Amino acid sequence: SNENTESGVIQRSRRIGANLSLLPWSGLTTLLTASLSVTEPDDHTSRQQQAQMMIESSYEFDFSSYVVFRWRGRVFARYSWNEALQRDNVFDVLSRSRAWVIHTGLSLNFF
Repeated sequence: SNENTESGVIQRSRRIGANLSLLPWSGLTTLLTASLSVTEPDDHTSRQQQAQMMIESSYEFDFSSYVVFRWRGRVFARYSWNEALQRDNVFDVLSRSRAWVIHTGLSLNFF
């Protein structure tokens, strides 16, 4: 909970989430994260519901045996999704938002 001392309003939040990490074989990692949350003030003038999910896979590689110097790297892909529903009970206004993002990347280390 969060109390605004100026207005006297107390916001209460409830959240449940889960994380899963998989290492199917050497160098490959897969992560899955999901959560649901609800936030509303004690006077019930508004309510916000939010759902989030993220899945990421990365692979670490080492080409040091093929070249003279140490050469390592990692490649990854990440998908994230977020959906929120907000209701203003005073003015009876409902708003919804959705967003999804895909990130990819490559990092290289030379020693």
